[in-house]
Amino acid sequence: CPSDLIRFCPICDGYEAIDRRVGVVGDLHNAGKKALFLRTYTKDVSVFVTGDSNGTDDTRKTLEEAKLAVFDAPQKIRLDAPGRVAIETESGSVHELDALYPAMGCAVRSELATVIGASCSEIGNLLVDDHQRTTVPGLYAAGDVVTDLHQLSVAFGHAAIAATDIHNQLPRNYR
Repeated sequence: CPSDLIRFCPICDGYEAIDRRVGVVGDLHNAGKKALFLRTYTKDVSVFVTGDSNGTDDTRKTLEEAKLAVFDAPQKIRLDAPGRVAIETESGSVHELDALYPAMGCAVRSELATVIGASCSEIGNLLVDDHQRTTVPGLYAAGDVVTDLHQLSVAFGHAAIAATDIHNQLPRNYR
């Protein structure tokens, strides 16, 4: 599919979904969160639940209240017409969309830091202070390993904060 049909970040490009038909593919929890975010841009958002639904009845209720359509898993995804993507579900229904967002989740890779003693959240995000310092002296963390907001600008901000703190910790040479 052309790159303008498959989108990854509704924060960066959600405005391009205004009043368009949008689909989100993933487990109920991850796809549901992204679909709810996209719902602010368009009324026509569908969730295509893959594998384990990984969601509660509360998740389904929230999606229903937001008037989001929930369908079974995609069997085929194809370019249907110029500027359109079609999803055929396992049950055989076909849905034509203007944009498709994958919401497959991600795994936090903080094992090296936690092995040396850094504290982390339940899902593995490293705990940091206002200067991006972990609970291990001299160990800083930034970006996806710290937060679920997977944005380059967030990682750059974290890095700038950490770099400033590291610089301020350096010995001064005032000869």
